[in-house]
Amino acid sequence: MNVQDKRKNGINNDTIISELEKIPTINQYEDVLIRLAVDKLTDSNNLYFARIDYLCKGDPLPEEFTKNYDDIIITQLIKKRGEFIEFLSNLLKNGSSKINEITVSASMKQNWDFVSRPSNSSHGYVKSDFPHLGAETQLEYDRNRDPYALVSGKNLPPFPNTSRAIIDLFDLHHGGREGGWLNENKLIIDVPDYRVGIKKLRIGKNKISVEINSKLLDESKLVCQFYTEKKQEVSSRIQNGISEMSCEDIPKEILAVIKEKETDEVLDFFDYTVSWAMSEEAVEKEVPEDVIRGWINGGENETVEFKEVLKHADDVMKSVVAFANTEGGVILVGVSDDCSILGYDVPVEDVKNRFGRMVADKCDPPIEFEIEEADLNPRIIVIKIPKGKSKIYSVTNGAIYVRRHSSDRFIKTTELMEVFGDKSRNDNNSV
Repeated sequence: MNVQDKRKNGINNDTIISELEKIPTINQYEDVLIRLAVDKLTDSNNLYFARIDYLCKGDPLPEEFTKNYDDIIITQLIKKRGEFIEFLSNLLKNGSSKINEITVSASMKQNWDFVSRPSNSSHGYVKSDFPHLGAETQLEYDRNRDPYALVSGKNLPPFPNTSRAIIDLFDLHHGGREGGWLNENKLIIDVPDYRVGIKKLRIGKNKISVEINSKLLDESKLVCQFYTEKKQEVSSRIQNGISEMSCEDIPKEILAVIKEKETDEVLDFFDYTVSWAMSEEAVEKEVPEDVIRGWINGGENETVEFKEVLKHADDVMKSVVAFANTEGGVILVGVSDDCSILGYDVPVEDVKNRFGRMVADKCDPPIEFEIEEADLNPRIIVIKIPKGKSKIYSVTNGAIYVRRHSSDRFIKTTELMEVFGDKSRNDNNSV
């Protein structure tokens, strides 16, 4: 597998099995996780959606389950690689195949998308911590199912609709796992390259670094290469899972490439254009001093909140929830409402621990955040809250807040529908 291969054309139902069998195992794969949604409204148990994942040999195996709802079966099974290939071969050849006690029917379009993607790619239905090969095809499905209908069954957890059930139980990136809609019926196969993946990109004032998850290759056999518009590094050492490069200024574009030394094979890469908008999951940014001072001089607004101290958890969490439900924002601790820099001398690790407990105790569901310190003489704390991922967030008493101008206020019914609809549209457009 080569992450540089990008898209491979001409793969169809006659060649997909041979292409899957060509994938080198490199002692990585033994078991396959098979997740199927089977429509019971049809006489032949039509396949409604499927996600297949090759698992890393030696990793703990996920739990198997079969949820037999009133009109749909959602099952999660683990089979050996050969058993999965046999199941898929029968499905392609005969239009039906049996797995455990479930006979599944499916008609698939001829052409398959066969795409290599780096780790942390935001494209497609599957987001992986490792570079991965994705193969998917469209299921020819007669749409007689009401996509808005409740999914329920005896002694089973309910779901608002079929899309939500599949997005949640199959852990799909498309739809953001909450609130999105599956506008397609797909069979998806994901094959991660578990040898090594880029876990995190960190951007600081004087250096950039990447954190490497070297799962199956010794880091001494790897090398990291960096590109920025002003400096390049062809052979940066990886030590304790970290590789870094010094830089005088914060770059506008960063490319990090992980290669195997002996073969020069590109194993993974991360290409990122720097923006001071809220961070992606795999990017941590140390915000420049001039940007922070600009926030302070501009005063509180829809994306900036000042707190003199982190004292009243309920008050702080209102702002956190409001930012997550709107466009994200920053909380500057150690700054007064009149834009005076008072300073905040609590150690940053203590702030992270305390703030993390606040979020866990007061926010539903928990909200992501990043915390860093900024020495403006005196020192303050910067807390970055990203826009929520297709979820409606509330404080633990059920109150939902949004950010309007420089204040946090209860959401109105019309605003709730607007926020929910906006998140669903954004998710569907992200694929």
